Amino acid sequence: MMGDESFEPLLSAEETDALLDAMKTSGDDRREAMTLDLASPEARLRRHLGSADRAADAWRESLVRTFLRHTGILPSLDVVSVDVVAPDLYFGRIEPGTCLLRARVDGGALAVLADSTLTSFALDRRLGAPLATTRDPERTAPRLLLSAVERRVLRPFFDDLLALPGLRVEGEAVLEVGGTTMSQHGDPLLVVDLRVDLGLGAAPLVYGFELAAARRAFPEEAPPPVREGSARERRTMGSRLRDAEVEVAAVLGEAESTVSALLALKKGEILRLDTPASSTVELRVEGVPALLGRPCVEHGNLAVRITGALPTRASLNHR
Repeated sequence: MMGDESFEPLLSAEETDALLDAMKTSGDDRREAMTLDLASPEARLRRHLGSADRAADAWRESLVRTFLRHTGILPSLDVVSVDVVAPDLYFGRIEPGTCLLRARVDGGALAVLADSTLTSFALDRRLGAPLATTRDPERTAPRLLLSAVERRVLRPFFDDLLALPGLRVEGEAVLEVGGTTMSQHGDPLLVVDLRVDLGLGAAPLVYGFELAAARRAFPEEAPPPVREGSARERRTMGSRLRDAEVEVAAVLGEAESTVSALLALKKGEILRLDTPASSTVELRVEGVPALLGRPCVEHGNLAVRITGALPTRASLNHR
């Protein structure tokens, strides 16, 4: 096991399935996959995932205070995931009794799904119901509808669910129960999936942001500026590079052969290269062609007299 650190996958399970479905087989049996358009809403939303993940951690304290205020219970709250999800998959999570809050955040749409367990418990507590020592199925059963009075009683609770750091809600949120009038087709949503446990089991509390809302709520962080080294640092680095050892190879030429022909070579036989005898040899620095020269003998050793440089020599910063 490679430590406890986890990494966000490049694609969600839904995106992986969609990508596999989009793959097609051509006539030569090669498989081709659609590429992600970097200008698409999905790609632009993904730029805000890191910021949204950090914001979700910052929401913990605010949401814990909200549930403590409205239920008298100190909840356990966990961030399950932060991901980009298609709207039909998001709104498909609405079950009987699920409360949906529709709000505008900095010019974009926000949809919050609150599980019926959370809203029913909050309503009971705000109406003065005693805190049960054991789970009561009748008290925790989902309310399929909310009366006008119950909606007014729950309004402060819902308002506090939206009063999170970094969110600026415009106007009053609209409450829907067990369904939605929002379009389930179109651009994906950036979804922050939370689980809240008030002692009755973990229940979902999920925030879904359209692109415009996500852009303001989770600003894309600029990359750190590239610091230019000082003149002294550049001189030090240059000095270290000049003292570094490199491998220089002189290549007389090349030849193509089969394995059987090489195995059949005997002492005295000649292997002909593709380089004319009058040609210069190529000198390669760490495998990169850099210089040209002619073979010679220097103090009894084979040597190469430099005759010129190849265009790639500039990349080696040779002077």
